Amino acid sequence: MDSSKRQPATDRPAQVGWNPFTRIAFRFCFVYFGLYCVIQPMFVLVLLGGMAFQLPPDLLMWQHTALGPGLAWVGRTVFGVDAAWHSSGSGDQTIDWVLEFCLLVFAWSRPPRGRHSIAVAPTTGGWPDGSCWSSG
Repeated sequence: MDSSKRQPATDRPAQVGWNPFTRIAFRFCFVYFGLYCVIQPMFVLVLLGGMAFQLPPDLLMWQHTALGPGLAWVGRTVFGVDAAWHSSGSGDQTIDWVLEFCLLVFAWSRPPRGRHSIAVAPTTGGWPDGSCWSSG
């Protein structure tokens, strides 16, 4: 065999970056679903299990108390509706739809920060190396 024609073996694979669509989709889903899980009270109920029934009912509705004035303004200004929370027992209320709209707009308009590409490090076995979370 002629050794001059063989390519030298490399231990590391070439770094592969995410394409722009994947990067945008990842950021959108991470922000949207992350905020959704933090804001919706049903996730708090699931995480606390039986202890959730010992909490005051108003504590689980903090998002309507804290975000209520802003959501009412968005409902009035953007949609022309009265977005207020009513204790009717229905989970399908106007204020919840306005909240979902605000989450979608925030997740979509969130500007990227720091590095503009997510590099895959050879030591992570194909997973992002975390450099996408750094500020520079």
